[in-house]
Amino acid sequence: MNVRKVLVVAGAAAAVLVGTTASPASAVTNYREYASIAGSSPPSGSSCSQVSYGGGLAGVACYQALGDVFWIRDTAADGHHVEARGVMEGVGRGFSCYSYRGSDVGWEKCTGFADLIPEHDTINLFRSELYEGDTLLAGGLVLSVQTT
Repeated sequence: MNVRKVLVVAGAAAAVLVGTTASPASAVTNYREYASIAGSSPPSGSSCSQVSYGGGLAGVACYQALGDVFWIRDTAADGHHVEARGVMEGVGRGFSCYSYRGSDVGWEKCTGFADLIPEHDTINLFRSELYEGDTLLAGGLVLSVQTT
């Protein structure tokens, strides 16, 4: 597990995550983790967001509350990559789970956020996103998910 910590301005982070801006005076600490191959699917009850691009399903991101696990699955062999992103506005933290392995590996997951996500709180902005390099191509439905 390799979690990387990056300090970003909330306005820029929100623009990437949901296409809106926030007060530039507030800062968000963004944690990024490269996903590991899961070998299984997210458990039932996980909250999932699908992202579509070019007329088809491009990927899925799920949040598993027990253990604060982020799951991702690239579903299209198109050269793009899928990320799971979440922001906890109340504590000023953002989380990103990503991989460049492609659609052949199936489900992947990030397990390094558990000590960073407070219990009994809310990840206000959780969704799947599709990228070409660092360029956001599409975003899935934004969810609000409860942590345990």
